[in-house]
Amino acid sequence: MRARGEGEPAANRTSLLSRREREVLEQVALGNSTTAIAEELVLSPHTVRAHLKNIHRKLETTSRAHAVALLMEERGEDVPTAAGQDARRIVVKALARALDARDPYTSSHSEDVTLLARLVAQELGMSGTDVRDVEDVAALHDIGKLGVPESILWKPGPLDPVEETVMRRHAEIGAAIVAHVEPIAHLAIAVRAEHERWDGNGYPDGIAGGEIPIASRIVLACDSYDAMVTDRAYRGR
Repeated sequence: MRARGEGEPAANRTSLLSRREREVLEQVALGNSTTAIAEELVLSPHTVRAHLKNIHRKLETTSRAHAVALLMEERGEDVPTAAGQDARRIVVKALARALDARDPYTSSHSEDVTLLARLVAQELGMSGTDVRDVEDVAALHDIGKLGVPESILWKPGPLDPVEETVMRRHAEIGAAIVAHVEPIAHLAIAVRAEHERWDGNGYPDGIAGGEIPIASRIVLACDSYDAMVTDRAYRGR
């Protein structure tokens, strides 16, 4: 049995939105966070969240990306390409902001690594799509640290063996997060492998050489370089 609203033209569904709900959805399409939307539209974050809840209910979706896709379809934009890329941008930016809220240093580090990785990928002559994948793997390579205790993230000294084991789990946690987000799910393998080494002495799986995705290899090199030239908690700031 077809769910209510399934297959219904986007214009019919988005017409249910109020003017303010449409304004909120347009801000979502720009990749803005709830806080940024609140500031832009002069609303409280609570009110923005209430509008988002109504948008999801009226459009019969739980996904912001899907809601944006419906808005773009209504406008006659190329949904498979434009909406898909926009949804991906929204997701990567949202995850980066979540990481920034948890650990501003890690977020700025990821931005630096992303810039370096993009330059390396372009220098290698990679296609635009592959360069985008490298950029997003770089932006998300530390996202698993959302699952690492702050006492370990910010420890002002070397980690003990137990803490090191916990810290290394961020590669697996990050891959699990990415694997469950549709626009970037295909990057989960590269995010998981970002700490693998050519000689097989990396983690979490100990794969080596050509088994390691090219995006992971590029990001690891850039990650290592940035780590060597910037301060870390264990070095003292």
